[in-house]
Amino acid sequence: RIYRCYGSQLLAIEWRSLVDAAADVTVLAFQRMGIRDDVAYFLHRSSSESQDKRAAMLSDPKIRAEVSEKAPSDVLAATIAMAAPQNAVATVFGGGKIASFPRMYLMTDKQVIV
Repeated sequence: RIYRCYGSQLLAIEWRSLVDAAADVTVLAFQRMGIRDDVAYFLHRSSSESQDKRAAMLSDPKIRAEVSEKAPSDVLAATIAMAAPQNAVATVFGGGKIASFPRMYLMTDKQVIV
């Protein structure tokens, strides 16, 4: 399944195995607006030669609900960036690896919400 997430930059792809019900999800954040829809359309068309067997293209209601919950006023922009933990400097000097994680940023007419 192909999910168009909130805004025009986020795309999630659900990869399902034909053997079992296990699924992996890949989330892509595109720098330029409009590219997401081109990639989603390409993935949809390439998923099968038969029109009735192609991957479904859906809008993800969970992301939209999360954005609406965190930002009750009008959202001007939503994006995702990879963030390092706050103790990243200590981790690097301690010889460890930095595990970054995705973080959503919302900009409204009044504030920026992380």
